[in-house]
Amino acid sequence: MDNIEGKKEFWIYRSVSKCFSDGVSFLTDDFLKLLRLTLPILLPLAACMAYVLYSASSVQTIMDISSVGFLILLAIFLLFVFYTAMESFIYSSVKFKAAGLDIASIKFRDIYKGVFGLFPKMLLFNVISLLLTAIPVGLVMLPFLIVRDSVESDIAFYVATVLAVLAVIVLTVPYNMVLPNIMLGKGGFFKSLFKGYALGMKKWGKVFALSLVVTIIVNVVSSLLLSPALIFSMIQYSASYSVLNGDAVNLPDNFGIWASVILFLSSFMSLILLWLEKMPFVYLYTSFVVDEKNEKESDAMIGR
Repeated sequence: MDNIEGKKEFWIYRSVSKCFSDGVSFLTDDFLKLLRLTLPILLPLAACMAYVLYSASSVQTIMDISSVGFLILLAIFLLFVFYTAMESFIYSSVKFKAAGLDIASIKFRDIYKGVFGLFPKMLLFNVISLLLTAIPVGLVMLPFLIVRDSVESDIAFYVATVLAVLAVIVLTVPYNMVLPNIMLGKGGFFKSLFKGYALGMKKWGKVFALSLVVTIIVNVVSSLLLSPALIFSMIQYSASYSVLNGDAVNLPDNFGIWASVILFLSSFMSLILLWLEKMPFVYLYTSFVVDEKNEKESDAMIGR
């Protein structure tokens, strides 16, 4: 694994078109192999999230507002823990691939040993990255929202929204290079963190081109997948309030069963998309390491 350490500026060797073609290659090959390994954790978690979301809109739960808040926080917590666990899983897979192993040959037990080892480090990074994103956005939005309240104008709100989006883009584009460096780089957590940001900013244009396309696709598809779940939740939520107010409500037969199924499918697909968004960058990083290793071995053989 020594070949992984100390790699810099690998974006120099890849054009934007090569980055896209490598990303597509991942989606058509390694993604399905990784999905097979992740199903044991994806399916139960999607079921838990679907149950939590459906329970939060039930008649019995709405009668106790504290239960609603608890279930929503539980869903957010499950999502955060899942995302961290999946990142740990992905980078454990990267280690195997960078060592020259095919992902199809990786065993379930090997991957999840790596997950438990990486989870605390990844959790710490996700907390920090969340603060790095949320604080600047809040600082950008706050003054414009105050102005909007005073002059009753929507223009300030739109300006604030645009600036907030730009702030997120500027922060999250280098972020795509931070995680591979933390996972594969040598040194402590903060050293890897700053090295990742430095690399991401240096090759900002190429990272941004791929990041923007992948992010837009993921968000659009994710929104479409979540739409049925949101519709079912709104119907259930509205019906629950009507019951509390003493109004008659006529829902279709087996509405609860169908709502649970829709919520489960939507949650499952959305969870896949969450970590799929970052995977092309990991794939590019890994393929660079493996390609460079092969080139060095070929040069050494020729030299002999």
